[in-house]
Amino acid sequence: MSTRANSSSLAAPGQEQNQSKHDESAPLGIDLPGLFIDLAEKSPSMIFINAGGCIIYVNRKCNELMGYSREEFYSSEFNFMSLVSEESRAIVADNFRKHMSSFVEIPPYDCGRVTKSGKKFASTIVTKMLNLG
Repeated sequence: MSTRANSSSLAAPGQEQNQSKHDESAPLGIDLPGLFIDLAEKSPSMIFINAGGCIIYVNRKCNELMGYSREEFYSSEFNFMSLVSEESRAIVADNFRKHMSSFVEIPPYDCGRVTKSGKKFASTIVTKMLNLG
């Protein structure tokens, strides 16, 4: 039986832009960061936020599917590539380099995943650059 999951990986390259324009357009009284976390926690897809190679956020679905605790994901010792199957590592590394060096958007692509227990499954990676500044 084949298992397939969606995975959103969000990369935060730096603080070079001011995000105030987003704050100005938000309706009064809306807590956008809180709303994002609430939506992410309820998402049926895995969501990772990766800042410069370190995972700074994972949603509940990541914990459930991958088998790691948040503390393990957020550890400076954690290697994001350990989540990627051997046959997918080259394309994931190449796309990550493209994101970090030129800030280009990468089209969705298929990737093999490996859980903490060693179970393999297919996923689709959808990435988006974020400004967390």
